[in-house]
Amino acid sequence: MVALGILTVALAGASHIFSMGLETTYRMRVRATARQLAKDLMEEVLSKEPWKREGICGSSTLSAETGETRFGTTADTVYDDVGDYNNYTETPPKAIDGTALSAFQGFQRSVTVQYLDPVTLAVSAAQTDYQQITVTVKYSPQNVFTSPVATYSLSQILTAS
Repeated sequence: MVALGILTVALAGASHIFSMGLETTYRMRVRATARQLAKDLMEEVLSKEPWKREGICGSSTLSAETGETRFGTTADTVYDDVGDYNNYTETPPKAIDGTALSAFQGFQRSVTVQYLDPVTLAVSAAQTDYQQITVTVKYSPQNVFTSPVATYSLSQILTAS
């Protein structure tokens, strides 16, 4: 009887350790997925012109022109510079052709683009030759008993020179 009690306590401890290991593995997988989703979108953003086509700092507005979208079908309707991505958000993430990536339900990607002060690198309301791009991926699981929410951010600074 005493042996059975000791065995029960030992198994309870072992099962707790096992479940913690599973949760840690799950969280690591979510973080790795969020990191890759952020890198993919950052790569897309960085493939665009750093500043508006009108010239370096040709526009102080960090936003898409009227009619432009990430998934435009012509040169006039697709994002063509980094600033167009400012305040872009998608849930779930989408491929470059606009197809929803259904395997990534629960993930949300967003982009902010901000001007930076050239001396302090603090966010600047004024137009400068420095831009900071930040891609943030958030994960909010659905139908999970525990609700870990993961957030991953990736930033890049661009200069006009």
